[in-house]
Amino acid sequence: MQDARTHATLSDLSELAGRVGQVYAARFDIERDAAFYLGKLSEELGEVSAAYLKLAGQARAEGRPPDELRADLQDELADLFGFLLLFSEWQGVDLGAALIRKWGAYLEPVDDAGDAMQRADCHPMPAVRSQTDIANRVGAIWMVAAMAGFAVEDALLKAASVALPKAQVLVMFGLGGVVVFTVWAMASGARLFTPAVVSRAMRIRAVFEVVGRLFYLLAIALTPLSAATAILQATPVVVVAGAALVFGEKVGWRRWSAICMGLIGVMLVLQPGSDAFSALSILAVLGMLGFAGRDLASRAAPASLSTAALGFYGFWAIVLAGAIYALWEGQAFLWPTPKAWACMAGAVGFGVFAYGGLMRAMRTGEVSAVTPFRYSRLIFGLAIGLTMFNERIDLPMLLGCGLIVLSGLYILMRGDGR
Repeated sequence: MQDARTHATLSDLSELAGRVGQVYAARFDIERDAAFYLGKLSEELGEVSAAYLKLAGQARAEGRPPDELRADLQDELADLFGFLLLFSEWQGVDLGAALIRKWGAYLEPVDDAGDAMQRADCHPMPAVRSQTDIANRVGAIWMVAAMAGFAVEDALLKAASVALPKAQVLVMFGLGGVVVFTVWAMASGARLFTPAVVSRAMRIRAVFEVVGRLFYLLAIALTPLSAATAILQATPVVVVAGAALVFGEKVGWRRWSAICMGLIGVMLVLQPGSDAFSALSILAVLGMLGFAGRDLASRAAPASLSTAALGFYGFWAIVLAGAIYALWEGQAFLWPTPKAWACMAGAVGFGVFAYGGLMRAMRTGEVSAVTPFRYSRLIFGLAIGLTMFNERIDLPMLLGCGLIVLSGLYILMRGDGR
């Protein structure tokens, strides 16, 4: 039954609305005239606005959890759409044909609106799939841009950690990000303090953020940047598995095969048995697990939270990670040299850009389609390791990078999830 409703056409929905409308009118002895329809449309639009404001934290939600508030918004939207269908039928308006004629004119000429409507009515799901594919492509672009920003950020933090205690690097980096995202929120009008901030997903996200940031900074500071970056490429497997288990996203054997091929590429880059593997490699592994958990929690975070809010609290988590490690490290903070100041300022700038891009990517496309493009970070990391830190890149590394990129492109093309 659920599947049939998901695949319902506009005609099916109009018929459903008409039947329910008859029951509604008979039960409450209502004369369905212009006053009734226009009044109900205005009323339901008001209900939609009220439901959204509660979900966005701009109206009193009376302690109700975000899941219930989102369900209310869905219900009110359904009511509004139902009465719109009834009003259209009452006026003899073919709503689908009118939409294609009016909105379709902005895209391409439609010679026969009736034929176009019939095609859309009989096969509605490919259009929905097309929108999903577009969202996946946009999400992939954001992911690649974010990974380039993270790679530059890694290099600058590695350089800063040579002159400053690692805990201080974390604290300075976190505070810099907090300032930038505060300004971002003020400029965009986004609210930073809402009940959604203390939701279960945000609390889980903060824990994973602390783990990921702390251990990955230690990894890039104490091990070669190329090795730490390569180990981080195991993140997509963890995230895709989590997306399938937690969010129920469809991930078929072809996508899994492509992801495994990408991991083979990672192994070619790492070349097990080389000096890249040391006891300190566990730091990068722990950091990778933390980032995977953070990304999944970002997907589950309340939709009312803006990217600025997610970044604001994410960077406060980095400050917390630095404070925790300062207790362990036991080193006094130092006044940064001009070079260290420049490295930290650059790291904050690139980090904020990358952070925002990552959040946009995870919220735009499907997790299982967008996440594999995290592999692009390996390409940028290896390039920076070669140019800035004189790290050696050989033929197996290049072959591995090729497999990683190809696997990500294949997964994007398999937009149907098989």
